[in-house]
Amino acid sequence: MSLGIALSLSACAAPAYTYVSSASTRTYFRVPSSWRLYTKQQLLVAANVQDSPQAAKSFPFLAGYDGDPQPSIDHILMLTSVPQYPVVRAEVERLSVAGHDQLSVAALRNSVYAVDQLLQNDAADILSYKEVVESGGYHGIRMVYNVSLEGNLTVASGNQIMRIGQVALIDPATSLLHLLLIRCSAACYKANQTAINQILSSFTVRAH
Repeated sequence: MSLGIALSLSACAAPAYTYVSSASTRTYFRVPSSWRLYTKQQLLVAANVQDSPQAAKSFPFLAGYDGDPQPSIDHILMLTSVPQYPVVRAEVERLSVAGHDQLSVAALRNSVYAVDQLLQNDAADILSYKEVVESGGYHGIRMVYNVSLEGNLTVASGNQIMRIGQVALIDPATSLLHLLLIRCSAACYKANQTAINQILSSFTVRAH
């Protein structure tokens, strides 16, 4: 094959990543093109809240992506199971008055898993943690941590460790929570470290 033909075929190849954008919430990130998308409507139906106007209104943006060759929406929704391939959940949640009043860095840290309590119980450890301020006054945290579903991180047969990458950003008005969560087993996370880091670093919210 000549170099010219090779370059032509390369240019026509499918991109490695799909760029995801939510114009209404100004949320942007990218995921591997081969990962299965689950839309907001599909996730609402699977969670049996499709007939709740409040549930739909509470999430201006919601999407899930499954890197499993045999994808399932349960991989996205079942937060207490350990996926063997990376799964992504991205959402923008409209905060209630109570949520607005109680919002803090600790609340962002514990927005999905009770990280602080798990740390106290030796059931989690934080691998990286950074408080960030983005353009336009958006601020929050970027962190990677382990969670033991057996209740502790001691040496035990059958102990399952889930590794989680989490970005949580709040707008200057503290009215919208922008959340990206990537999780799978610790071994899976290591094997897919490059793709996972690309997704986490790409997650941004652009100022109005």
